[in-house]
Amino acid sequence: MSKNQKQTYKVFVSSTYIDNQERREIVQNVITRADMVWHGMELFTASTRPVVEECLRYVREADVLVGIIAHRYGWEPDGKKSITEMEYDEATERLMFLIDPELPVNPQKDYDEGIDKWKKQEKLDAFKKKIHQGQLPAIFTETTLGAIVLDALNKWRVFPGKRNLPVQMSRSRHPCRIWRKKFVYIVKRPNLCTQICRSLDLLLKLQYLLT
Repeated sequence: MSKNQKQTYKVFVSSTYIDNQERREIVQNVITRADMVWHGMELFTASTRPVVEECLRYVREADVLVGIIAHRYGWEPDGKKSITEMEYDEATERLMFLIDPELPVNPQKDYDEGIDKWKKQEKLDAFKKKIHQGQLPAIFTETTLGAIVLDALNKWRVFPGKRNLPVQMSRSRHPCRIWRKKFVYIVKRPNLCTQICRSLDLLLKLQYLLT
């Protein structure tokens, strides 16, 4: 590749399908806006390869996986692990996005269907815990998903290989926000606290990038 030639990254979009069709479309459009190429189940064609093998092949060929995790665990090809979790395990570079747990949820509509609905919820909880242990996921809502995915992809492009690069935390969970509430209560100076928090946030990001 010449110095003037811009590298085009392949991004695999991973999620359950039924509950994430609109979210997948949002993410796919964002990937295109970021001058990257998205891959996913929508592009699968007739093949002699088994479905799981084909999915994992696409994951391996991608430069980074973007995972959208909502309220369903999804199809389990082997009866043990969902295809979404298999894709997560196969990927070497991941940017993960989890739906805000504070949003209202309708179990009848949003959860997996079938008699094993609650068992799959337990597996989903374990999967989310594994994601949190492996990296820092972003928390999204329906109105913020596109923006935070675009922000994460742009950061990843600058620092490829930093799969744990912080993308965006829920405001209520951001350590600076929690610290600021306590400090304002003590010193009664909101503006000063805001300035200190911004400086602290910048220092944390710089510390991460230098490690």
